[in-house]
Amino acid sequence: MGRLLRALIVEDCQDDALIVAQELRRGGYDPQFRQVQTAEEMGEALSTGRWDAVIADYHLPRFSAPAALALVKERGLDLPFIVISGMVGEATAVAVMKAGAHDYIMKDNLTRLVPAVERELREARARERHRRGARQLARERQFSDAIVDTSGALIVVLDPEGRIVQFNKACQKATGYALDEVRGQLMWDLLVPPEELARAREVFDRPASDASHLPCELHWLTKEGHRRLISWAYAHVCDEKDKVQWVIGTGIDVTEQRRLEEQLRQTAKLEAVGRLAGGIAHDFNNLLTAILGYVDLNLPAVPEGTPLYDDLVQVRNAAKRAAALTRQLLTFSRQQPAEPEVIDLNAAVCDVSKMLRHLIEENVEIKLVLTDRSLNVKADPAQMGQVMMNLAVNARDAMPSGGTLTVETSVVDASELDTGFDLALAPYAKLRVTDTGTGMTPEVRERIFEPFFTTKPVGQGTGLGLSTVYGIVQQCSGRIECLTELGRGTTFNIYLPLTETEEAPRPDRTDFGLRFGGRETILLVEDESEVRGLAARALRDFGYTVLCAPDGVEALELLGGREANVDLLVTDVVMPRMDGRELAQKVRLAYPGTKLLFVSGYDGLSAAGSAEALAGQAVLQKPFTAHRLAKRVRDVLDAPDCVRRDRG
Repeated sequence: MGRLLRALIVEDCQDDALIVAQELRRGGYDPQFRQVQTAEEMGEALSTGRWDAVIADYHLPRFSAPAALALVKERGLDLPFIVISGMVGEATAVAVMKAGAHDYIMKDNLTRLVPAVERELREARARERHRRGARQLARERQFSDAIVDTSGALIVVLDPEGRIVQFNKACQKATGYALDEVRGQLMWDLLVPPEELARAREVFDRPASDASHLPCELHWLTKEGHRRLISWAYAHVCDEKDKVQWVIGTGIDVTEQRRLEEQLRQTAKLEAVGRLAGGIAHDFNNLLTAILGYVDLNLPAVPEGTPLYDDLVQVRNAAKRAAALTRQLLTFSRQQPAEPEVIDLNAAVCDVSKMLRHLIEENVEIKLVLTDRSLNVKADPAQMGQVMMNLAVNARDAMPSGGTLTVETSVVDASELDTGFDLALAPYAKLRVTDTGTGMTPEVRERIFEPFFTTKPVGQGTGLGLSTVYGIVQQCSGRIECLTELGRGTTFNIYLPLTETEEAPRPDRTDFGLRFGGRETILLVEDESEVRGLAARALRDFGYTVLCAPDGVEALELLGGREANVDLLVTDVVMPRMDGRELAQKVRLAYPGTKLLFVSGYDGLSAAGSAEALAGQAVLQKPFTAHRLAKRVRDVLDAPDCVRRDRG
């Protein structure tokens, strides 16, 4: 039994077809053949059968070898095609070979048939192996490309000169360039900022053994000219002679991560500065309370118009200015007491804009672009006005030659917020304040929210404007960001959580009259001796009986065994050994009818607990005057329940 050969014989003469089959058997084949004479028959045979070779007579009455060859090619079949003829010339043979036939044999020399068939079968099998290899390679390439393109990492392949060979989808998304736009381009010319070129080339040119997987951070320029910070690991692919063939870079876009890290560092730094500022303000408030109090006590006894009277007035005015500075410090550190209520941010902006004309020169145009949506936020109306005023003043100073100040409001949904926001509070109201002024350098931008940092000349600014804004925004559970570039203006974006909560109108403040004196007994507890002495003297001058103690422990010892009632406990909140809240609980236990008035240098109460612990209690804020202390004491004694806070 010979080797199987499925042959399609295009021949009009059956005897000639049998001669061809016989020649194949003589050559060691077992031919299973089909004879066809027309295009229709051949088309049907190609559709229904599987063939190893086509052997075609050149001339048939209704068909021909060139026509049969055309049918094979139309079907996309790679079959050995051998032409047999007894009468055509050399030119015809050449033409049919050029058309795609694999060999041309004369009928009087059929001994060439078997070698020709064997040769063409080998070459056909080789071509098929090549096609299978190419298909396998294409599948593997498609598989690897899919892995590369679906990876979240940036993957770029460079040739030894730095030309881009591969540029995955993550690279395209990060830069805005398509693969066709960058392929063949030098990475140095297209993507690397000029100032980082030397460093990038240093990494690229390192020996393969040193550079593999070595991480580094470099910027890439996007198609729009923006910068993206990429953390790279490079690997060199070398040939057997250790010559670099490819450089593969795998990177992660860390632009947002670094921005959030910087934001976190800035927040931590400002929190630390805020704690320091709060502590300083607390101590200053104690001193200012003593200064203001003693001046107010003695000023009525000094004749007006005398040098001493004028000096005391100057001391009082200076102390008030110092008190205003401490309030700004406390606002920055979120320790200034606020009175939040639900306000319409659009209405607040409109109200403040009416006053801006008195602060802004005529060469500065003010534009309001307010959303039609309701923007109810919970904030202290006075503090929000201060935010607007501080930003407007800064913008004015940044536009000495005039310009445009634009104030915009909008609503930002959760999908537009980054991971730095509390998405549970979304959506947010966005207040955007933009000027066309001088802008800031990155170094200045990093420090703008620090207390007392200012770029203005000495005497033209305290450096507390933006730090106050920062504190107010943080106190409202909001966020503030600054976008600026030297020579291209500055934009402040403020995000405040929206609220749908409706609150009852705040009651008008009630004045309990001018009768501040009384005969009640007051327990005064204050660790600062100057403040304690001032408060005791003022209250005694108003007729009260005053018991004094420097802290909670001594206060309880002073009360030990006392049968007479204590009408009011006036106590500082933050004290050594025992804080004011613990003292109040113990006094109330011994004297249930005792009323309470807490005194505090700041409202954050970080040393004694959260501010919510004093919710519902009367609080007097330092610094205070003797007159305000007496009025506040009378208010508390006369009121059945007083929860108002006095800012001092």
